[in-house]
Amino acid sequence: MAASSISRPIILMGMLGREFIAFAGKPAKMMVPYTASPRPDITWSRNGIPLEKRDVRAEIETTTSLTMLNYKKCERVDSGDYTIKVGIYFLFCCIFKSKIYCPLPLSQIHEIQMENDMGSDSIKLCFKVVDNPSPPEGPLIADDICSKSCKLSWKSPKNDGGSSINNYIVKKYMLDSDMWEKTSSIVRNTNCLVTDLVENERYKFRVFAQSQYGLSEPLEMSNPITAKCQLSIASPPEKPICRDTNKTWAEVEWEPPASNGGSEILGYNLQYRKSHSCKWLMANSELITDTRYKMANVEDQGEYEVS
Repeated sequence: MAASSISRPIILMGMLGREFIAFAGKPAKMMVPYTASPRPDITWSRNGIPLEKRDVRAEIETTTSLTMLNYKKCERVDSGDYTIKVGIYFLFCCIFKSKIYCPLPLSQIHEIQMENDMGSDSIKLCFKVVDNPSPPEGPLIADDICSKSCKLSWKSPKNDGGSSINNYIVKKYMLDSDMWEKTSSIVRNTNCLVTDLVENERYKFRVFAQSQYGLSEPLEMSNPITAKCQLSIASPPEKPICRDTNKTWAEVEWEPPASNGGSEILGYNLQYRKSHSCKWLMANSELITDTRYKMANVEDQGEYEVS
């Protein structure tokens, strides 16, 4: 009886890459050629766990010279380090006075059973599933609105699709028109200044996140803005109330104005006068940034009006 050919398993990647990139929702295939005789046992694992125990979507096909892993529709969770192990394990047995099966010459047949490990080979592959990023996080806020421009701000996407966000694209939509117009093609941060607005026109805006793998769906502004000056005179603060006194000072407090006129309140000036005087005096030398102030240089038992 002729001896069967036996060869140690060897994975033949050669010039083939060890890193695979696929797009989410698309089919993907990893192929690993090998040589071995007889046909070996082959195990595919992802992050150390055999695939057949964790993912029914992974289809493994093996021929005499090639093992393949197929995903008909891969997902981001399929990313990871894949290990392929190819090994041959024999159990030699002898049956006397009957049929004899053994790949070794007849002279080596013995009345024993044994396991012969012919060796194995393995390789690690990196499989990365990428996708377009998710939309930027909202809300999309417009600040510093005036007749010609406004400032937009938003948040980064929750999911970058497997690659860092390298750009944002901003578009505007004039409600009296029927098309979106690109205002900024290169925006590196999560804010931008939009210019060239038409006074008194109403606008909506969209922002797209961009990575090397494509564009996200847009984040769109909920309510339109009007391109006009948003500022008006702030309403007056509430009348100051005396909270504490001493012989030479009095501490007063007030509530901020109900309306800031569309702009941040930078501070307050506090004036006072004696009850029977018509002359108002400035209590502070610098702008008061709080809603509480200690007035100095008041007279003991004096009566004052503050404003």
